[in-house]
Amino acid sequence: MIKDIYPSNTKFNRSLNFQKLGTLISKNQKNVYLNELYGSSISFLLIDLFSNLKKSIFFITDNKEESSYIYTDIVEQLGENYCSFLSSSFNKFSSKSLNKDNVLSRTKILEKIYLNEPRVYISNCEGIIEKIPSKNGNSNYEILLNENDQLSLYELNEKLFELEYTKEDFVQSPGDFSLRGNILDVFSYSNENPIRIQFDDDKIERIREFNIDTQYSINNLKKIKISPNINSELLDKNESGITVSSLLLQKSDPPPAVIAAV
Repeated sequence: MIKDIYPSNTKFNRSLNFQKLGTLISKNQKNVYLNELYGSSISFLLIDLFSNLKKSIFFITDNKEESSYIYTDIVEQLGENYCSFLSSSFNKFSSKSLNKDNVLSRTKILEKIYLNEPRVYISNCEGIIEKIPSKNGNSNYEILLNENDQLSLYELNEKLFELEYTKEDFVQSPGDFSLRGNILDVFSYSNENPIRIQFDDDKIERIREFNIDTQYSINNLKKIKISPNINSELLDKNESGITVSSLLLQKSDPPPAVIAAV
């Protein structure tokens, strides 16, 4: 529970203005303006609102640096299980150069949105206007694998190429896969760690999650999902797309409190 992690008797919680703010947000008041909030006071206000309202908070800043600062503050108090940082998938100085770590992060955030669990979402203008495919469009290209599935290495190799994964000698980042004998390693955009799939002829014999640095196994898995790059041209051909902010408003029940720094 959130209140087991974060105390509910903070300065904000005890103030009359905070109680009024909570009431206005609960009544879905469209425009509420706050002033004289500086530095970490913004972070603590968001945490208190989240702890009391028990619904998602979507906070939008002007720039990535401010978003990152507030995200770090909140994670220190609540942990990563209750907070997500929604950044752009692209590198700062190029609208076409992908940051694979950010794509991985956005893919994980999409999964959280569809689970409809209360969270604090932090983003900036670039992060919220970037479009993603809808769930239906995305799932059309996912690869679902189970232990003992009948599938050849060649078939999986071709499917990964279709998802625009890159074949490397060793997997280093999301979107990479490698092939050595009867073993295929793949780093999915929906997994924190790469996956090692061992084949016995045309059957999946074993699936393991492994550490990219030590190459040691972390967990044995019964099934996995290999997700496409959500920015892939493959999806763009068939999907008009939706912004993450719109998706969050559609899927959250109750609707999130949307707060913007102006």
